[in-house]
Amino acid sequence: MDVAREVGGSQHRFRVVQLPYNLAMPEAFTRANQKVDGVFVSTLEAARRLGMYVMASASVYQGQLTRGLPSV
Repeated sequence: MDVAREVGGSQHRFRVVQLPYNLAMPEAFTRANQKVDGVFVSTLEAARRLGMYVMASASVYQGQLTRGLPSV
C-alpha cells in the first residue's frame, strides 16, 4: 500500500490482489509475512485489514487437486 499511495496519492485505486491459494499452497492464510500497522499477519488478513479484494489463482492447482475424486 505504501507504493500505491506514493504513486497514486491517497486516492489510489489499488484494491485487488491475485495470489495462488489452494489446499497445496495455503501460505496466503498460514504464513504471517505481511506487516500492517507494525504487526505481521497473513496475506489474507493483510488484505482484509487494508480493505482489499483477493482473487485466488491456481485454486485447483492446475487440476492436480481433482485427481482421485469420484465422478459425479
